[in-house]
Amino acid sequence: MEDGRYIETSEFLIKGNLICWDGMMVQLSNISCISLSALNSPKFPTEIFQLLFYGIISFVFSSVFESRFLFWLFIVFLIIIFCLLLEWKSSYDEKDSMMNLILNLNSGCNLQFTFKDQQFLKNVIEILQEILLIGDIGKKVIYINISNNEITGDIDFLNSSNL
Repeated sequence: MEDGRYIETSEFLIKGNLICWDGMMVQLSNISCISLSALNSPKFPTEIFQLLFYGIISFVFSSVFESRFLFWLFIVFLIIIFCLLLEWKSSYDEKDSMMNLILNLNSGCNLQFTFKDQQFLKNVIEILQEILLIGDIGKKVIYINISNNEITGDIDFLNSSNL
């Protein structure tokens, strides 16, 4: 595994001393640190400034040369700029509400899981904290569905944290 590996999975389970997902597993005893980080915001599309420049030039030339084609080209540039801004804003808002759960392993590798719901992520961290304090959960299995924000399985011993 490489440093900072992003794990894209909709679910994982905790079984005994293991965290398992998509055919991979990590021992809980190999986790040295658990932390959170915000996702990187998407880069603002700088192409908008170029399109705006070309749009203004086409508008000016459409006025000077009384060209309908250049005027419509100006309109097309404005539509493209508007669409790029909407796409960027949508991506920005989506990533703004998401957080990464980072598992730092004893080997120096980092595993990152992305969560869309921050409150659900806090619940998962509380479960991991309880399990790390206990050491392992024996034969119990905890199923964590990231995409549906569900925690199921043998969590009766964790009910003290109101999950």
